[in-house]
Amino acid sequence: MENKFGLYIHIPFCLQRCHYCDFSTFTFDEVSWSLDDYLKILLIEITKGSKLAPKKKLNSLYFGGGTPSLMSLKQFEVLLNGLKQSGFSWDNAEVTIEINPATLDAEKIKELMKMGVNRFSVGAQTFNDEILKKLNRKHNSQQTRETLNLLKDLNCSFSFDLLFALPGQDLILLEKDLIEIKSYKPQHISPYYLTIPKNHKLNKNRPKEDIEIKMFNRIQDFLLEESYLQYELSNFALPGYESKHNLLYWEDESYWGLGLSSHSYIKNEAEFGVRFWNLKTLEAYRKWVVEWRPEDSFLMSYPSGQREKLNLNEALTDFCHTSLRLTKGLSYDKLTKKFGEKIKIRVKEPMNMLIDKDLIFESESGVFNLTQKGKLLSNLVYLDLTFTD
Repeated sequence: MENKFGLYIHIPFCLQRCHYCDFSTFTFDEVSWSLDDYLKILLIEITKGSKLAPKKKLNSLYFGGGTPSLMSLKQFEVLLNGLKQSGFSWDNAEVTIEINPATLDAEKIKELMKMGVNRFSVGAQTFNDEILKKLNRKHNSQQTRETLNLLKDLNCSFSFDLLFALPGQDLILLEKDLIEIKSYKPQHISPYYLTIPKNHKLNKNRPKEDIEIKMFNRIQDFLLEESYLQYELSNFALPGYESKHNLLYWEDESYWGLGLSSHSYIKNEAEFGVRFWNLKTLEAYRKWVVEWRPEDSFLMSYPSGQREKLNLNEALTDFCHTSLRLTKGLSYDKLTKKFGEKIKIRVKEPMNMLIDKDLIFESESGVFNLTQKGKLLSNLVYLDLTFTD
């Protein structure tokens, strides 16, 4: 089977700083850089590093952020041309751009589709205006509706990001969000639990834990009733609309992250793969890209502080965690194909413990999946499947 490969391109600029966000993003007034300044450095990174890519024909191309929909059509065209000039192609690939409501109009959507974008990921979060203000989101619910109507009218494939367990949210408000989402019938829905530090101000007036569990269960039940498949712990899709890019992460495929703070994984470098990442501040990122002199591989091309050659225990931990996130689960066949027959002995004890705790179950074909309890307590599952040596 052919190995898959995708690119993730990070555009860190935003209209606002969301109170819950911990990504490397900033507003235009927080930095002296313009989007053009950033793209110049990004294009240098693409040009220099392209020779290291395991393949040039992409299975996915993902523009994330930040808010990549803030790029002008001209800026987007320049970026795509830079990729083409470096030999990349994506004729049959999934091409996704993350967008915030009210950052695109009909003409811009049409032009992006002509340029090859075939999937729009909408950072809507909720239709409740009061909660949107608490989160410090720039858009309001009416702007979300207008954006979703545009995407629907133009027959676009789009995904809806839904946040839950929010301050001031209860089951009734969540139900209103679900009913309204249903009216737009997005092909893909990603419900995310609001995860923030204990002392964060957004923890005030959040639902109690038992209500949060009911929220998770209600979202799952509602979407399954509406014919969505829960193909991953936090992702639901109509049949055939699963995110090909995110599946790269969960199915042990290679991806190269470009831009500020982006992370990458190449499975066929070294015995168990390599991970590497970019720096988190603009000036440090710029200096590194300008001075970068790529060698013969990604592993040799990144400084020691920006790379790691995975050991068996690290690769096994990652493989177990990501596989169990998927509905297709973790199979002994997959494990032994990657790590050899002896690996069964290593994982047997923690797997049996998790089965005894009713956190996972094993099918007759030797596939492990999370139980409903395991989905709610997945962090405990991952803890027991963290191999330290």
